Amino acid sequence: MNNHEQILRIIFEGFNTTTKNYSNCFLMMWESNFSQKKLYELISGQNYVVCSEIKIDKLIRSLCEEGVGDLWEAYVSAERDGYFFTNFAEPCFSNLYYYNIPRFNELDFENLIGRFGGSKIPETVTMTPDFLLGDIVIEMKDLQNESLYNEDRRSTIAKIFEADSSFSVNINFSATKGKNQSLYKRAIANSVKNVVKKASKQIKEFSKTNSINTAGVFLINTGYFSLDHQLFKTIVEEIIAHDTTNIKYAYIFTQSMFHNAVGDLRADYKQDCIGELPSELNGIYEACKTLIDKKMSSVFRPDNDERSFVASQYPISFFADNKIFYWKPERIEPSIIF
Repeated sequence: MNNHEQILRIIFEGFNTTTKNYSNCFLMMWESNFSQKKLYELISGQNYVVCSEIKIDKLIRSLCEEGVGDLWEAYVSAERDGYFFTNFAEPCFSNLYYYNIPRFNELDFENLIGRFGGSKIPETVTMTPDFLLGDIVIEMKDLQNESLYNEDRRSTIAKIFEADSSFSVNINFSATKGKNQSLYKRAIANSVKNVVKKASKQIKEFSKTNSINTAGVFLINTGYFSLDHQLFKTIVEEIIAHDTTNIKYAYIFTQSMFHNAVGDLRADYKQDCIGELPSELNGIYEACKTLIDKKMSSVFRPDNDERSFVASQYPISFFADNKIFYWKPERIEPSIIF
């Protein structure tokens, strides 16, 4: 033990990945052992992810010794062991039972399109779109994999914020400003644009041997970190207006689910049509709302045969470019006050 070792105090809001609740976290560690990577490893080792700005200061040993109770004991532990971690957690229930919320998938929208007279196009050796409704072509794309668990997405984000000198960087889009926000939006848009570009190629190939009147895409936004629907809508509007010629319309659907530590659950559903929606698809909003009601009512049935469930929105943090990046969803106020 080195009695003269300088101790740092590190304060942040954390989210426990085991108990699924937020905490005010306090970490003490040797200054000589400090690095951003070591900090991230210690926090992750406690089953926490960072979800706030990280504040760091140096503790004065004599003042801690004069303090009462917990502060001095924590200081001594950090001095002896190299670090000390504690937290003050929000109230929660252990072993919460969460209802599994059915995730909307391609089959749901295939059935939806079928109600309007559309049918699945048989797959061939060449690329084909998904559906045909009279002389209207529809390609469906699921954005499930476009999430913050994607390593390429993380690398792109790290490059955008490489000039940021903070210990932790908030990558919620609404928290970004100026040039960083423009670059961030472009990165998000590029991933959506690539999806639409692929759909455009499939439609173009199909039109070589089939007569079509118009073509569009259905974009399902139900990933682990589904885009904010308004941002998603803005991006798709720009793509349809400026980056494609054979795709005339887009139907976009966002599904997001939120839990809190006392078991409250909220499932959000939003939809929009962009561009020149064919009259044959009029009524799709109402049809989708009916489908939502049907799937949600199945949650409470003992004979529920759903097999695909939507993941809840929880905070995430990751380490890249010698910084901790964090994203956190909207918080739901608890219905139970302790």
